[in-house]
Amino acid sequence: MIAPASRWRGSSPTSATNQQAVTPSPPADKPRKVTRSISVWRPTVLLALPGAAAFWVVNFAISLTPLAAEYRAALSIAYAPMLVEAAVGGLFIAVFVSWVMMLSPGWIATRNPLAKSLVISFVVLLTLTAVIDIPAKFFTSSVNDPWRYFLIAIAFNALRILALGVAVGYGWSRHIKGARQ
Repeated sequence: MIAPASRWRGSSPTSATNQQAVTPSPPADKPRKVTRSISVWRPTVLLALPGAAAFWVVNFAISLTPLAAEYRAALSIAYAPMLVEAAVGGLFIAVFVSWVMMLSPGWIATRNPLAKSLVISFVVLLTLTAVIDIPAKFFTSSVNDPWRYFLIAIAFNALRILALGVAVGYGWSRHIKGARQ
């Protein structure tokens, strides 16, 4: 197979003596894919950190209530590991929400970043409820009143994910204002 002459060094496309591929350099105005990847993930993580912190702070505040103590006792949840799991889970959710915000400027029909992050957070809440809370409370749990603890879990998760969405949306709006100046 003979390659086009523009890709080979030598005088003719059939020159067998010097057939080394010439790698064209990218144009100066187009960034490389690695740069784009870094340019997406850095602000995503920076926007996720306040969201994860808000998630954890609300989780910590909820964990101090008597209702949360009853919930932990009924489901045999240890206090310290729950705080660590909330930090890790909040970070994962916040990275996902800020990543969707970063890559989907036109998917949600609003220009307000706070509203966008709240819509994405609401979808995350519904997904986590369907995938984690429903099976955990109704199919694998041995609690006496699964509906009660299911509704408590939804209330706790709604508060935590609402705080996460507000923090990511507020951070996103500050990010946009900073980029305009």
